[in-house]
Amino acid sequence: MNLQIPSLNHVLTSAQRSCRYDIEVSPTGSFRISSTDPEDHARAMQALDLYKQSNAPAQRPTPPVKVSATPKIKEEKDVELPSSKEPEGPLFSEELVPYLRHLKQKKYSRTTYGQTTYTTKIFKELIGDKPLRNITFRDIDTFLHALSVLPSNGPKKKAYRGMHTIAVVEKAEDVTHGRISIQTQQKHIDRLKAFFKWCVERKEHA
Repeated sequence: MNLQIPSLNHVLTSAQRSCRYDIEVSPTGSFRISSTDPEDHARAMQALDLYKQSNAPAQRPTPPVKVSATPKIKEEKDVELPSSKEPEGPLFSEELVPYLRHLKQKKYSRTTYGQTTYTTKIFKELIGDKPLRNITFRDIDTFLHALSVLPSNGPKKKAYRGMHTIAVVEKAEDVTHGRISIQTQQKHIDRLKAFFKWCVERKEHA
């Protein structure tokens, strides 16, 4: 059933039939109500409130807010950063060159110079020319074992002349006599220790 909402004039006119009102309506639609009787004035105001409520514009539902889809984040490929690995440092042979030059400058004898060259040659051929910082205890053990089986005066003997140190060690394993003495082994060790000590001190004072 359709309900017809009465107009403002109709409401006020109906109320005015039984009550005493003075109604002034301006051309713009505004109005003024006056009454000498408080109760009549109150009734007229109640009628006006009801009219306003019934003719209030319906509240439109708030339109849904469009939420834009979360923008797709562009995938970036992993960027390879520079390696934080420290450089391995100079090779054994690279440090040996200035060390031998140092021996000459300090006026070491030709014998000491030659023996040092021979000792370091044995060590390098056994473990390879690797960075000093990569030399391990296993490398030292390899060197010590080789000293224990090296033949006395091996480079001068025809059977070992011109051979690589590893080949000499492998061949000398089967020979139980004619090996270098304990004193000679210790001299090789001392010469290698002197070289390593010089490298450490050189680095500390760099």
